[in-house]
Amino acid sequence: MAKGQKLSKNTLGGRFGSVCIVGLSKVEYITPEEGQPLTAEAWEDVLTDGNRKKMCLCFFAPEDPDGGPMDPYIYLSHAEEHEVDEAVARTKQQLGSMPLLDLYRLKEEKSNTVRIMAAADVLFHWDSNGAYVQPTTQHNWVRDIQQMLKHYPRATAVTLYTNWPQDRIQELGNIENIKPLREMPLNTDVWVNMPSMQDQYGTLLLLLGIIAAAGAYGATYWQDTHISQLNRDIRRLESQMPNVSNLQGLSALLEEQSKTMKYQPLIPWIVKDVAQAIQTSGMQIDKFTIDRPRGTTDQSIRLATLTAKRDVYKGWLQEEPIAKGLLSHSVSMQAVRKSPGKKFNLEGYIDLDTFSETLSTYQKQAEAKKAAAEEAAQKALENAGSDS
Repeated sequence: MAKGQKLSKNTLGGRFGSVCIVGLSKVEYITPEEGQPLTAEAWEDVLTDGNRKKMCLCFFAPEDPDGGPMDPYIYLSHAEEHEVDEAVARTKQQLGSMPLLDLYRLKEEKSNTVRIMAAADVLFHWDSNGAYVQPTTQHNWVRDIQQMLKHYPRATAVTLYTNWPQDRIQELGNIENIKPLREMPLNTDVWVNMPSMQDQYGTLLLLLGIIAAAGAYGATYWQDTHISQLNRDIRRLESQMPNVSNLQGLSALLEEQSKTMKYQPLIPWIVKDVAQAIQTSGMQIDKFTIDRPRGTTDQSIRLATLTAKRDVYKGWLQEEPIAKGLLSHSVSMQAVRKSPGKKFNLEGYIDLDTFSETLSTYQKQAEAKKAAAEEAAQKALENAGSDS
């Protein structure tokens, strides 16, 4: 890569400030300055408070006895069988939210293609059949790659990623693509603790819901004031012109608007309740709206429409738990259904009269607890005064 050229976000160096490769018995640490890589005996030796948020940890965790991916924290902790729980907890605390990349989870390459990484004390390569790792050293790595390539046809396209000195690189023959490790493609399948949209934007989503609730409350207050003024004007006009037929139409319009405004104070509570239910259930959402269903004139019904993030959920087995979790964590929604179509969109039915009763019950309970607490505090002050 030319000096000064910016790497793509789909590469290790473009996504992370520094990269630590965990080998079999040593690690290689690559800094953003593109200098010679540093080596250490363990990843803990290169972990600092300064690089914790900008560094990724790449490793090669083998499959567990059941054939599935090994828990990365068990692999990185090097725990003995009798202290697994303590070691794993300690490792999780040390790593925090640092990106963990298990390269053994790389998807297979297309046919007649092999990619090789030379770092730490390993040669890691993957092709159309899977991923493999083998030990090496900076003295023997060129020879080890030569032996490895003997098992591939001559026409195989080879790409090598390494930061090691390349004074003997001509011995490798037909390798044309030799790149720094920071240009290695980032495959999100290997990112075992990749943050979800909910993790990244959950707080923002809740904040937007609160802002929307505040806006709705402000609009409600302004409209209530406006309606009160209209009521005074209508009463004045009716006293002066009791037989004018136009007043009947104005009264009917005002009555309809009053019915609409009856439920407006509930909207901020519903927005907050739905936002909290989304965050608690873990639904990965693109947007949500709360509105009156089309084709109905009933002012007491609202429909919460929740649009899931595209291509996140695949089928009923993933969608059903999310729908149940959303319903169980919401006070305002009485029922939830999937809207027609292939996309995973949910519709929550909200009966404003029912929600108003529920909210009133909670408010009365809160007021009763507050009154009891004030009474207990007053008695405590009186007892303290009598004792003194």
